[in-house]
Amino acid sequence: MTDNTNAKMLAMQKEHGPLLEVKDLAIDFTTDTGKPVHAVRDANFTVYPGQWVAIVGESGSGKSTSAMAVLGLLPGTGHVVNGSIKLDGEEIAGAKQSEFDKLRGTRMGLVPQDPMSNLNPVWRIGTQVKEALKANNMDVDHEKRSALAKALAGDEVEVKGNDDETFLGAKELPELMTEAKKALTEAGVSGEAFDKAVARFTNEWVPGSETRWRVADDLIKAGVADDQAWYLAKKYVIGSTMDDRIAGLLSEAGLPDAATRARQFPHEFSGGMRQRALIAIGLACRPELLIADEPTGDLDQESTDIVMRLLRDQANNGTAILMVTHDPDALEYADRVYRMDAGVLSIASV
Repeated sequence: MTDNTNAKMLAMQKEHGPLLEVKDLAIDFTTDTGKPVHAVRDANFTVYPGQWVAIVGESGSGKSTSAMAVLGLLPGTGHVVNGSIKLDGEEIAGAKQSEFDKLRGTRMGLVPQDPMSNLNPVWRIGTQVKEALKANNMDVDHEKRSALAKALAGDEVEVKGNDDETFLGAKELPELMTEAKKALTEAGVSGEAFDKAVARFTNEWVPGSETRWRVADDLIKAGVADDQAWYLAKKYVIGSTMDDRIAGLLSEAGLPDAATRARQFPHEFSGGMRQRALIAIGLACRPELLIADEPTGDLDQESTDIVMRLLRDQANNGTAILMVTHDPDALEYADRVYRMDAGVLSIASV
């Protein structure tokens, strides 16, 4: 993220206020004998759009319980006994499950811990991504971008409307690449500059992920005239199929050869790949807030770094991240860190 973009994000965060605001949150569980167990006591924390907040603590400290309360997914006898949970200014602490159903997926996403327990072993990975898209009636032809993400994108190119957010389709990609190379040649781009531009197009023009305005922006930055760049983008970036969108999401989550991976089953993935598949599912509906519950789990260091960079990219693009973890190595990526001990939350670093 550039200094200018970072400054713009901080200014917009200040103007918008917190996306998630938790005040004096208290959560109890009830034993078989009817006695309350105080799992969380008077917790206070905020998460702003585009900010990554981490809650670190030992197992059983109450960190996951706090996150699940935000989603309305407290297990067993868990219930909020005091405090406030506001999502973009709207009180949700006492919301009904039917109301939470409308918020989960579209406004709040979840990356759960333990991928093997949260991925259906008999369904292909692509089918599970598809279910998330269908359950929330997502438009697979157009990107859904938050107001903050749109404003940040405006630093690069003016996004005039929803048509500019149309996804590239696999069917049109080959002809687009051919015409893009012709446009570069006609613009006098040659040699190393030509090779670098084509390599960038090949790497970034992912069907079901790349949008019309980004294609136009790439062409303009490579030296193609504005009018010609937009002409090509409008002619060839005309929408994606469901399969394109599924592969695009998996590609965004860092899975190579995503179209092939979509046809595989969870047991054919490594632990790190399964975690990235869960991230793709959690981000499928472009939630404003993504809650990541122990996203690194038992991953090795390389996989941990990949997952953390993916989440950092999402925060940089405007998604608010709330991560709960016991892994101290994951904290360096966060903007603000809270520590939870025996149900009591305190600020560890800013």
